[in-house]
Amino acid sequence: MTYAKASIFFSLIGLFIAYMIFPPINWPFGPNSMITIPIGLVIYLFGIGLGIVAIKRREPGILKYVSLACAIPLGVLLLLFLGFIFSGQI
Repeated sequence: MTYAKASIFFSLIGLFIAYMIFPPINWPFGPNSMITIPIGLVIYLFGIGLGIVAIKRREPGILKYVSLACAIPLGVLLLLFLGFIFSGQI
């Protein structure tokens, strides 16, 4: 598996885990459901790091750019969600 493919995989899995407590997915894991946000965020950041490594190592193809182009806007959206939740302004 190349770094670009791993970047897409980890970024999307991490964001899915981090978004799990928000509707419409909303799969709670009991009283400690909020712990999925930092776990998903760490997996997402690992995926972004792999995308940067793919660019630095000059992997062939356009997939390395697609991995970052898909993951970065979704990460910004997650940070906006978290900002509204913890500031109380939804």
